[in-house]
Amino acid sequence: MAIALTGGIAEGKSTVLGFASDRGVRTASADSVVAELWTQTEFRTEVAEALGLAGPADKASVRARVTADPSARLSLNRLTHRRVMEALLGSEAELIEIPLLIETVAHPLFHRVWVVTCGASEQERRLRDRLGDAASVAGFLATQLPTRAKLAFADRILRTDTSFSHVLDSTVEALVEEGLLIRQS
Repeated sequence: MAIALTGGIAEGKSTVLGFASDRGVRTASADSVVAELWTQTEFRTEVAEALGLAGPADKASVRARVTADPSARLSLNRLTHRRVMEALLGSEAELIEIPLLIETVAHPLFHRVWVVTCGASEQERRLRDRLGDAASVAGFLATQLPTRAKLAFADRILRTDTSFSHVLDSTVEALVEEGLLIRQS
């Protein structure tokens, strides 16, 4: 069974996953699966139909629709989550990044759950750097389960509000402890 890696947006999940991949650990990412789905016209047409949009759907119109209408978000989730989980669980990955792991109640499917966090204030700062304004950050965070709620499900918490080298060291330590990496002397 694989280890699930989760956390909120801008908290460092991709960085931790990248460190693991760079060391030869087989990894997979829900975001990569979703990106692949978006390349398929058939999928974008299904999304447009489910959300009542002119199709095939584009990401901007979908984002606007699901932000404005919670039922649209549920429709989108019904369309994507099963496909994403099937792809991830069908992979040979040992460490799988799933941002919505707890929200989709998929955590029992994994050997361990690692939660990546940088803390709420650092997350907000990182999002402001990405999005440009506090109103966008607040709106975006309001649609997500706070990472602090995910911590209760964690077998391991990886902090990313420290130095880059400390994040790397703690990632390598976690991989060694899980037997996914042999420590080099």
